[in-house]
Amino acid sequence: MGFHLFADYQSDGTARAFQGTIGFQQTFYQGEADRSLVLGRIIANPSDDIRVFGLVMIDLYGSDEIIKSSSAEVTQLVAQASFRLSPTSGAIASVIHTTWPELKREEYVTLPEALIADGYVDRLSASWWTKLSKAWRVSLRSHYWQDQNGDGFGGEASVDWSLPTASPSSLYASVYHEESAYTTGDGLRAQVQTQLGSARLFVGYDGFAYSTDTATTDDNFYLRHTLRADVGWGEGQWYWDVDASYTLGDLEQSVTIGLTVQYRF
Repeated sequence: MGFHLFADYQSDGTARAFQGTIGFQQTFYQGEADRSLVLGRIIANPSDDIRVFGLVMIDLYGSDEIIKSSSAEVTQLVAQASFRLSPTSGAIASVIHTTWPELKREEYVTLPEALIADGYVDRLSASWWTKLSKAWRVSLRSHYWQDQNGDGFGGEASVDWSLPTASPSSLYASVYHEESAYTTGDGLRAQVQTQLGSARLFVGYDGFAYSTDTATTDDNFYLRHTLRADVGWGEGQWYWDVDASYTLGDLEQSVTIGLTVQYRF
């Protein structure tokens, strides 16, 4: 059980909109005070070309904590800013910081104490896009991450083409590089989607050439191919979606089929 209090501020309807929220949440576990959490959030438009979002969660600790030694800790921080550089181009930058709070209830029961005490994940990302014409758009994306055990990064360059067809259709292609905790590789993606009447169709391919630290064989270079297809349509208030994927490669082979049904009212 628990309770929360919050105060919210919303500016008037001017072009420089600002929204701010601050709150406090207290939960109890078996009659004892458990999580004491302070939250803050802002959404702002300091100019016509800049939009800012920020979220922070701060856990407060008492003297009875076993693992945490500090009295306060930022357990979640999200900051993002988007910029319109010109009428045809823009950029987005973001940072995310995550740690794990110490709780009496077993929300994080599978986590080791060392991770709660010293674990963290920091992520930085940035992207840039520009429209070459009404039909063509080019994008660049990059990211960097770090935790208590290591770091990694990745990047992607992509192009979107709005096809000159009667129904809305587009082609997407990209090349990317990824260095994660155990895998390093380069990939290629290609996707086509179109609208046929009330149905939306999607077909995609992803090829990834990589090496991994988890392999038990002498050959440490592998290829993976993934084919994806998706079709969705609506009938009145009912919406259906069927997706399938087929993955084959040096270390894996799998087939996945999914069905989603929605009723909107």
